[in-house]
Amino acid sequence: MMHVHDEVVLEVPNGQSFVEEICEIMASAPYWADGLPLRADGYGFYKKD
Repeated sequence: MMHVHDEVVLEVPNGQSFVEEICEIMASAPYWADGLPLRADGYGFYKKD
């Protein structure tokens, strides 16, 4: 795993996980931040916006 400021780069074997699943997990607010609007975008490859 690699972390770049507000980005996460994961090395996952093919077929192990889906980008949508990872984005859903990352957009889940922790219990202490209920109501905090979070959003995540993902790609099947590293992409710098």
